[in-house]
Amino acid sequence: MEPNIFVDLIELRKTSGEGLAKQIYRQIRRAILEGILPASSFLPSTRQLAIQLKVSRSSINEAFELLAAEGLIELRFKARAKVNSIDVAPVGRVGLHNDLALKNGVSAGAGYVSKRGEQLGRSYRFEPRGMRSSRMVPGMPSVKLFPKQEWARALRQAGNELSLHDSGYLTSSGLAYLKEVLSGYLSEYRGVNADAEQIIIVPGTQAALTLAAYLYADLGDTALIEDPGYLGARAAFLNSGLLLKASRANDLAHNIRQLAQQECAARLVYVTPSHQFPQGGVLALKDRLALLEAARASGAMIIEDDYDSEFLHYGRPIVALQGLSKNGEVTYIGTTAKSLIPALRLAYMVVRREDVCRVAHAQRNLGLLANAHSQLALAHFIEDGAFRRHLRRITRHYSATAEILWKMLIARFPDKLIVEKPSAGVQMCLLFTGEWAVVNDKAIANKLNDVGFGVNPLSIYCYEIEQSGLIVGTADTTLLECEQFCDALARACVAN
Repeated sequence: MEPNIFVDLIELRKTSGEGLAKQIYRQIRRAILEGILPASSFLPSTRQLAIQLKVSRSSINEAFELLAAEGLIELRFKARAKVNSIDVAPVGRVGLHNDLALKNGVSAGAGYVSKRGEQLGRSYRFEPRGMRSSRMVPGMPSVKLFPKQEWARALRQAGNELSLHDSGYLTSSGLAYLKEVLSGYLSEYRGVNADAEQIIIVPGTQAALTLAAYLYADLGDTALIEDPGYLGARAAFLNSGLLLKASRANDLAHNIRQLAQQECAARLVYVTPSHQFPQGGVLALKDRLALLEAARASGAMIIEDDYDSEFLHYGRPIVALQGLSKNGEVTYIGTTAKSLIPALRLAYMVVRREDVCRVAHAQRNLGLLANAHSQLALAHFIEDGAFRRHLRRITRHYSATAEILWKMLIARFPDKLIVEKPSAGVQMCLLFTGEWAVVNDKAIANKLNDVGFGVNPLSIYCYEIEQSGLIVGTADTTLLECEQFCDALARACVAN
């Protein structure tokens, strides 16, 4: 090979931050692996190449030494270096393809991803066309109301008390102290029947749903979900290889019986009975009892997601579905994501006594373990009464902010929106009706996001049922922000 080919082969960038020797080594290496420099061909002498590339001879020597160390070239005394024969076939233009792919933001290794990996790597959330705003994002609690000082004290106390035993792997399913505290708390405030040993601490609701899917269903089994419903449940069940069927929340019992008759009985039934996500509302007692009976008869496990019933805006919370169960057909899930903040990554499951060991082993096998320091802090936070004080505070705040927006919406759009008065939580459902019933809610959500809001279209939560509307966060809404939102909504829908 002619020595002057290296002038075109090697492009040096003296301001790139990468040393010249490393650049030379990397580009010659790629040429050898791609077959541009075939086996038995000769490299220029170090003196020739230094002159051609206008670099020091020491840079060439260093690059050649790196190539020789990898066995790509043979350095010979008083002779030009020779390209060695390598066992693998030349990789063609893969190197160049990788460079281009990386420049375009595409993974060069995408061809290695399995079908399961493609499924697992899919986003089920709404992806706005622009940058996501933090205003009025559904499901997001107020970060400003997070009790930083009280939580900091709990963390300091936990840091001083965390034992050697609790710092290892023996407590992978959760700290005994937190389980004891949660057992009493859930019994008193949610009517949950659970001994401490039945509680499994996990890093989030998604982890709990994944564990439940693996434990209670096999590949190809049917999971019955609410429609519209929580996208996290949909993702967890699909990623676990389950088939999905959808139902309105108050029709779940009927659909469980129907599926059983069709010989595709539901193995899992996901429900948010205390505050339906995303539309709101409480599952009536008669529907709860019917759901329990249908699940018992068909052998289905109910997954109760009790994500925000601790801070009702008015009235008293209804006893958790798990507390009404007599035969262990309910797995209960609770979380701190709404009552505190999502970043704590703490949630918990209440499982049947006979499943405790299996769940704990599955949890460790999947690596779904929660931070011990935060667990101990949460136990102190609840035990000291700080948690109840915080819940009372956010309940008053969330009720007031939600009512401001609700009153403004029903006053301004009485014939275009159906908006139920929010009874709990940090989001509100706006159902399009009348002349707005035909608008594209994804387009409306994008327009609202373009002007600084972070709302979601209702349609993304729908599986079989077709509905159009918006899911709007209410945790930190102000009077001015509500007015701005209503103005922006009116403009967006008129222009659609």
